[in-house]
Amino acid sequence: MAIKSKEEYIEDLKELKPNVYILGEKADRIWEDPRFESTMNLVGRQHDLALNKDYQDVAVVHSPLIDEPVRRLALHIQTSMEDALTKVKLTREMTQQQICVWCGSNIQSLIWAATYETDQKHGTQYHRRFQEMVKYMQKNDYDAAWGMMDPKGDRSLHPHQHQFYPGVRVVKKDGRGITVSGCKVHTSYGPCTREIYVFPCRSMTEADRDFAVAFAVPV
Repeated sequence: MAIKSKEEYIEDLKELKPNVYILGEKADRIWEDPRFESTMNLVGRQHDLALNKDYQDVAVVHSPLIDEPVRRLALHIQTSMEDALTKVKLTREMTQQQICVWCGSNIQSLIWAATYETDQKHGTQYHRRFQEMVKYMQKNDYDAAWGMMDPKGDRSLHPHQHQFYPGVRVVKKDGRGITVSGCKVHTSYGPCTREIYVFPCRSMTEADRDFAVAFAVPV
């Protein structure tokens, strides 16, 4: 799958049926809704950046996972200090032109490291499964929103110390996996992407283990 242009990215959104409400009204055709125009433009420009000859040498990087080029800002797993610095320089240059340049590379690189370390310590299979997720996103040139920020409540307390903490937590575990409940805020890109990566936004203690959860959910 080649890197998509802005037009191809927006066309791809038409396959989705996100469950989105604004002021009590359901927004069905988000690609035609002016309230999402700025969001789609921001995501779309990041697609076009990778196709711009003036930036291709830094905005596009070869992924050994799929043996194909991918967008550095959205989909690349950073593997070295030079890699990370190149991403930072590109981010700084692009934020002079638009308010957001998409931090998908940071999200995926953090989860990549965390799942690897968890598997090494506990003998689990999270990293292998996440590798497949990354390959899926890279192969299809998809975008993911970052579902990180919790509604904090009393910031002086840890999540488990609240009587009614509104953030995402695990409420059930069974053979099918986990069931979660709670909310995230500041995920305005959500309706205009394929996936939402959800993970904690603060340090956790052992007592907060139900809140220390990360996953991806299809829009």
